Amino acid sequence: MPSIARFSSTFYRLRWKPTFSYTIVTVLSLLVTFVLLLALTIWLFFNVLSNATVLAPQLAQQAPVAALFFDHGQANGKQVTRWVHTVYPQSYRVYHGFLAVVDLKGQVVAADSTETAPTTATLTHQLGSQAYGRLHQVLESSNTTDTSTTTLNLSGQSVILVPIRQPDDHTLQGVLVWNITQNPLAMNNMLYLSLAIEISLIALIFCVIFTIIGTFFGFFTARGFTRRLERLSAVVERWSQGNFQHEILDTSRDELGQVARQLNQMAQQLQSVFFTQRKLAVLEERNRLARELHDSVKQQVFSASMQLSTADSVIEQDTTSAQKHIQLAESLIDHVQQELASVIHALRPVDLERKSLELALTEYVRGWEQQTGIRTALSIDPLPAISPELETACYRVTQEALSNVARHSGARVVTVRLQSVRNLVTLNIHDNGHGFQVDNKQESGIGLQSMSERVEKLHGSLEISSDKRNGTTISVTYPLNEEQS
Repeated sequence: MPSIARFSSTFYRLRWKPTFSYTIVTVLSLLVTFVLLLALTIWLFFNVLSNATVLAPQLAQQAPVAALFFDHGQANGKQVTRWVHTVYPQSYRVYHGFLAVVDLKGQVVAADSTETAPTTATLTHQLGSQAYGRLHQVLESSNTTDTSTTTLNLSGQSVILVPIRQPDDHTLQGVLVWNITQNPLAMNNMLYLSLAIEISLIALIFCVIFTIIGTFFGFFTARGFTRRLERLSAVVERWSQGNFQHEILDTSRDELGQVARQLNQMAQQLQSVFFTQRKLAVLEERNRLARELHDSVKQQVFSASMQLSTADSVIEQDTTSAQKHIQLAESLIDHVQQELASVIHALRPVDLERKSLELALTEYVRGWEQQTGIRTALSIDPLPAISPELETACYRVTQEALSNVARHSGARVVTVRLQSVRNLVTLNIHDNGHGFQVDNKQESGIGLQSMSERVEKLHGSLEISSDKRNGTTISVTYPLNEEQS
């Protein structure tokens, strides 16, 4: 059952939908064409081919053959009868009526019919007065050489009269009489069955052939469309991960090509928007930094400068007073250092201004590895588009963690892994150093506290595990919501 389900699921793919559509349309078109051809054939048979005017030349071609069985107006009855029984079923039995050979006296020499052949000496009752009268006119024209065929289209029947003349002297020997009853429903049932079987077989053969052709044509046509859609989907998937370096390569002029070009244009616009957003974030950060430097650091540096100037002016007269001013200046300078540290930690890294997070982290980690000599394994999975704030947080946490590894851990190997799982971005940094007491605030220091503040600001979580055997592991998890993406 699972294998059947897998097999059937293949036909639910987009490629097979137009394939089946092509096949069904092809077969239906073919069947409609055959029905129309059948209707046209029946109409031609009963309205054109069964018309006496059309059938008369066929009977006229038999008159020279019938003349061979006459000698000076006397017919060889057996030969004529055998000839009529031979030729009538082959050529004319599909039409309801009878074929008769009449001599110069108007008597029936031989006859054959689809029902009952005429048995009377004359055809008075079978032909009717008008047709029988026309037959006598043909018989009375024995002294002429007229070989023209007489055609009578009467109510309910058609009569064809063909003179039988000797080929050499054109003397009249008799008349071929073909009486056709114009009743389509009286047509031979075997003819209906034979015609239906032949048309059905032809229709079946053509249906099989065109089904195969339609299936192959639909499959390969749909294959081209699905390949184009797969290429489009692959590029859009890269865009969703924030990689706009790829574009959809589709130069066709159809609707799908137009969609591809519009998506390429949209991707360029999105890339421009992201770049503008980053520039605005950088500008906003610079303005914030300028305000903070002006409001805090600049004022404190000015105050420290004033204290040092005062100490310099009184140091010769009052050493104690000068020492107090110097201590105040030192205190102000300590505050300046703290303010600068706070500002520096809040800055967005310069490396992220023109580079992706993946590239900036890779360059930083490789540079750190060369500087420290600590072997580092870096793994970064494709990430969705994330906010500049989240990029800065991941970068700064990695910086702080690696800085702590270099200064305190004594590790020989470090592993850094950045990945996106569902709606979360996770950053894991592990070293094989000697570890530290996580609960000890003196060992934790300002770096880990700053790291924790950065994570909490973006509603993330920070977990630190450390011991002497397994080293230290820092795990950071950020939620990926609409505001950060």
